[in-house]
Amino acid sequence: VTLSDADIAQVAAYVQQVEADNGTGDGLLGQYFDNAGLKGTPVLNRLEAVNFDWSTGSPKSPIVSADNFSVRWKGRIEAPLTGAYQFRVISDDGVRLKIKGKQLINNWTKHRLTANTSRYIKLTAGAKHNLVMEYNEQSGSATAKLLWKTPGKKAFVAVPLGRLYSGVNRVNRKASRKR
Repeated sequence: VTLSDADIAQVAAYVQQVEADNGTGDGLLGQYFDNAGLKGTPVLNRLEAVNFDWSTGSPKSPIVSADNFSVRWKGRIEAPLTGAYQFRVISDDGVRLKIKGKQLINNWTKHRLTANTSRYIKLTAGAKHNLVMEYNEQSGSATAKLLWKTPGKKAFVAVPLGRLYSGVNRVNRKASRKR
């Protein structure tokens, strides 16, 4: 689905909403590659939530170029409530999302700013479910955002950092920040 200007404005408004967060997560481990194919050794590792609009810039210049890069975010997601969740990824170029080992979104194509919405998936409150999101930027604008609609809510909001867990221990955390 390609977004119109009105859709983009609506999505931006949703992303600006901040959901109450009492999680203790440290974010997902973002592994950045200086190619669009997730190949080789990452040139940058950092802990973060996935809520980026780099426009035509770079995630971290000069380590990662503004075009032709890719990112793999890995970790776990913690649901605040038991129930059916729906995920939406907003991206400008390729994106894939797996939760609990299930492929929920697969749009690994070059495209303009697009919202891809998953089917519903049941998550258990307090449990930490495996999550892998992959993204590639080929040229032009670069956007990667991970949103969810929690049980009983009508709007998608950015998944808060406190609900994302990297699984990186403290010793490894220092090493990943230095890269």
